[in-house]
Amino acid sequence: MRNQIPIIACLVSCVLVGSALAAPKARRVQSKTPSNTSSAPQRRAGYVVGRVVNSAGKPLAGAEISIYGTTARGDRTRFDALTGANGVFSQRVPDGIYGVGAQWKTTYNGKNYTFNLAPDDGKTGVIHDAADGIVKNFTWKIAGLKPGERAGEPNSHTEGRKYFGGYISVGAQERGFGGDFIYFPQGSTLVMTLTPRAKLIDGGAGVPKTFRRTFESNLTGTFSWYLENIPIGLYTLTAQLQMADGTVQPLNVKRSMDFNGALTPSTPVDFEPTQFGDMQMMQITVEPLYLPVK
Repeated sequence: MRNQIPIIACLVSCVLVGSALAAPKARRVQSKTPSNTSSAPQRRAGYVVGRVVNSAGKPLAGAEISIYGTTARGDRTRFDALTGANGVFSQRVPDGIYGVGAQWKTTYNGKNYTFNLAPDDGKTGVIHDAADGIVKNFTWKIAGLKPGERAGEPNSHTEGRKYFGGYISVGAQERGFGGDFIYFPQGSTLVMTLTPRAKLIDGGAGVPKTFRRTFESNLTGTFSWYLENIPIGLYTLTAQLQMADGTVQPLNVKRSMDFNGALTPSTPVDFEPTQFGDMQMMQITVEPLYLPVK
């Protein structure tokens, strides 16, 4: 019986070791960036380094960095790092192939936002070899195309999700039956203007943004129009119709989801986050002219 105990212990140990080798578990390690790290990260063998800035080039402290991949031994692994006061991070990693991502979390107008940051090299995925060191810099963008995206067909309901900026769906307030009224006459141009009413989410000063749509023929029913790539901020939206003869007619607007709300000369536009980090699509209703069909 005494001789069986060491044998049983050995068998148990072998089973545990075999199980660990068969199913390696990802490691998650929180790293701290040294306070003396240079503001211009230098490539170092066995390290992932980089810098995170906003669109104005100012460093972001506290940005969350995720480093994930497979070591040269075949172990799946993951490291988390935070940027220091100078926006720099540095993380020692085993030899292997890694992907690097970054997020920035902030509060704006009383709401919490999470932004996926844009890699300066435009590359995503597990493609970086740590043997010679990895330099991965990121920028917080509140407008512009996301990595890997290309501008496609204008006025498409899916186009807005390709951008870091917010987007708006515009439709007309219907009246009567289709064909009873001319909503927008031939040759007229619908002009929508967004005027910032506060600093943008990144602290920058926003500028008015104007969108135009010209009607080649009489429009006698509702329509869909998508305004895309709007820097994230708080705006006031107004609308007007420029007629073919040069006259201008102000139009009333409202947020479409405010079902009981009145159409007014202007309406606030606040881009709010979804639970997935994207921006919610704003929906706006505009009151057309309702010209009688002759």
